[in-house]
Amino acid sequence: MLKKKNERIKTRLRKGDLVQVVCGAESGARDPRKADRNDLGGRGRIKSIDRRTGRVVVEGLNMRKKAVRPDPNRNRPGGIIDVEGSIHISNVMLVCPKCDMPVRVGVKVLGNGKKARVCKKCGSKIGEEY
Repeated sequence: MLKKKNERIKTRLRKGDLVQVVCGAESGARDPRKADRNDLGGRGRIKSIDRRTGRVVVEGLNMRKKAVRPDPNRNRPGGIIDVEGSIHISNVMLVCPKCDMPVRVGVKVLGNGKKARVCKKCGSKIGEEY
C-alpha cells in the first residue's frame, strides 16, 4: 500500500524505549551490498522518531562522521564528530524488560479504560499506560 504525501506512520514504539536492530544494512555504506553489519543485534534507546519518513534515531547505533565548523558563541571547537544516523523503523524491535528479547508489541485495554503496551511472548506490561 502506498503512503500518501503527509501521512504519518503508526507505531507502538516510543521515545526512550530500548530497541534492538534485527535486520538491515544501516551501517554507513551507501550501497547495502557493501555494508558491514556492525549494528546488527545492537541495542540502544530511541532518541527520536520521525513518523513522516518512518525512521528512528537510536542512541549509539548507526554512527556517522560529520564535519563541524568551530563556533565560538557555543564554545564548540571544530572538527569531525560522530553523530547517530537514522534507521528504518521496520529494522528495529522493542526489547521486553522481562524476557530481555526483541518482541512484538500488542495493546491491551486495562480495567480502568486505559491502554497499555504488552509483550506478545510473555504478556507483561511494557512502559506506562496511555
